[in-house]
Amino acid sequence: MIRQVQNSFITKENCMKLFSNITIPVGRYCNATHDGSSCWPPTLAGTEVKQRCPTLPDLELNPLQFVYRRCGLDGEWSDIKDAHIVFQKTLYEECFIKGPSLESLNQNAKISNILGIVLLLVSLITIFVALLIYYVVLPKFVNGILHVRVQKHLFVSVIFDATTKLTIQILLLFQLHKIATVEITFAHEFLATMKQYSDLAIILWLANDAHFLQVISRSGQICNSGYMTYIVMGWGLPIVPTSVWAVSMAVSHKVKDWTGHTESPLIWIMEIPKLLALLTAFSFLGVTSYRVFTRTKHTKHKTNLDVRKIRYDVLMSGLFYLVILVSVLFVMIITHARIKCISCSYISTILSSSHGVLLSILYCFLNNNVHTYIKYSQTVLPVTA
Repeated sequence: MIRQVQNSFITKENCMKLFSNITIPVGRYCNATHDGSSCWPPTLAGTEVKQRCPTLPDLELNPLQFVYRRCGLDGEWSDIKDAHIVFQKTLYEECFIKGPSLESLNQNAKISNILGIVLLLVSLITIFVALLIYYVVLPKFVNGILHVRVQKHLFVSVIFDATTKLTIQILLLFQLHKIATVEITFAHEFLATMKQYSDLAIILWLANDAHFLQVISRSGQICNSGYMTYIVMGWGLPIVPTSVWAVSMAVSHKVKDWTGHTESPLIWIMEIPKLLALLTAFSFLGVTSYRVFTRTKHTKHKTNLDVRKIRYDVLMSGLFYLVILVSVLFVMIITHARIKCISCSYISTILSSSHGVLLSILYCFLNNNVHTYIKYSQTVLPVTA
């Protein structure tokens, strides 16, 4: 037997208050519950209850269709097996009746998920290899150079970002393939917070890298001061907007596990600092490019400044900054414009999951400056030993 109830979005606290004074008849009943979006009344064991699909600000659901919950014979809400879209034991399949078939959506999500996991694993492997080259192959004095120390922090921020995203993708893999039922709300919310933090940390370390280049291009001298300032800017500053965003989400976003959080207006608490940090990085890089390509040839610091080396650093950094910018803007556009396309999903996955590969290639594997240091360690150092 299916019983229909009226659906109107209320908070979990109000849902519990709504049914707190109701006297339940003799027999087995499932207790009133809240699944993060809909409030469900006490329901007789062995029956199914339905209500209209909820109207949520962050998800496009069909309001003419229904969501379902089943009360088992034991008086406990039952898991709904052999279904594609089940959230907190609530069946949502009918709500997505518009657009591509559920089979198609599920298959594309699996492909995108596996693609993301593979790219993130490759990113982590290439970054660790690059760091191994820095610490083992390059001379020890190179690792003490401030610019190299800043770049290594950039590598660490990408490792942190890739690890967070990989964990999220693995949890999604379990859910898509029904390997396990993952309903740890805190874990999902914590990972969403760490992802926002790591995204901003990468961009701020890019800004630190660009700032260092413009300082060298101005003074013509190798600078070794300001390391702690870079640490505060790269790792400390992202804590502020991330904390504000997380608290705002906890207070205002009533969807369980923060589902759809990237489409919430609150995400601009993080998006605006990302854009400002990218703009700052490109500004520093632009100033550096101007000085290196037009002015440094004629300054008195010409003999102290390796123009070719900085020119190469600017080129490699600029390419990586551009990819980060395209990645951030692309995700923003398809998310806030609510663009639904399979190719967009794949492109977004590739852009956001391959930062480590590109960083390792530009900053290490194809970096002429790194090659120069390696040749130095293989020729000069053994002779002088």
